[in-house]
Amino acid sequence: MDLSEITKEVLNRHPWELSRTKCVLNQFAQYLGNTDKMAVYANIGAGDLYFDRALLKRYTKHQMYC
Repeated sequence: MDLSEITKEVLNRHPWELSRTKCVLNQFAQYLGNTDKMAVYANIGAGDLYFDRALLKRYTKHQMYC
């Protein structure tokens, strides 16, 4: 997946992508918790932004650059 596929709505994510997203979000939670402090992230190779949207859904005050 890449940014050219962002307009395609993917309903069925690959299990590896789901597992990786859950794992990384859990790792972030260990360090960030439910903090309201603003943080900025850069994601190189952001694909179709699936992970980035999941991250920003959890941490709404953070910023993501892809």
